[in-house]
Amino acid sequence: KGITCQNITSEGTVTTILKNSEKGTYYRLSPEGLFLWQLLDGTHNLKDLVLLYFQKFHQFSPHAVAETVAGLVSAGFALGNMSRIDPTLIKKSFLGQWIKRMVAFLQWKIMIENVDPFMKRAYSYSRWFFVWPTQVFLIFLNGVGLITFYRQWSHIDASLTQPVWTPDFFFLIPLALFSIFIHEMGHALTVKSFGRDVLSVGLGWHWISPIFYVDTSDMWL
Repeated sequence: KGITCQNITSEGTVTTILKNSEKGTYYRLSPEGLFLWQLLDGTHNLKDLVLLYFQKFHQFSPHAVAETVAGLVSAGFALGNMSRIDPTLIKKSFLGQWIKRMVAFLQWKIMIENVDPFMKRAYSYSRWFFVWPTQVFLIFLNGVGLITFYRQWSHIDASLTQPVWTPDFFFLIPLALFSIFIHEMGHALTVKSFGRDVLSVGLGWHWISPIFYVDTSDMWL
């Protein structure tokens, strides 16, 4: 339910993108993977899939079949019966639990969903960024910026040897945050310029630094 698929041809190869509109997730399939996914109707087991795969592609590949099915299940595009797995077989060592907690502590994110209406409205006010005269002007502006940076390099190099805790340093913090906002909005508005959806935005922490992101997954389509 809620899953749509779209075929994309790139360099002579047909790829199918599955989209779960309810969960906002995607999965990319080769023609072989699409064949298997279409057979996951609740009446075929893995043995059936391997035999049908062999009849269709003349390849006996139980490992490839199992890997594809497992990937679809883990991504939420198929349901598997996991009730027969004995929970006592899963070892839970102290080290494993500690590593899992540390990874969760060092990698986390806060996601804001349902942002597409806002991005659609923002794009309606900024669509002129995506016409060719503006693009040419932005390229020119980048060139001017690079030349200016090069000409000011001696001043910049000297300032790097000064103490860090100066008023200029604190002035740079909001500028850096603003540049990140502009950068991520560039991703979001570009997605909207192609008529695709922006599913979410968010922030978090990845190992040793903060992260800000825009979910551009719908561009697969």
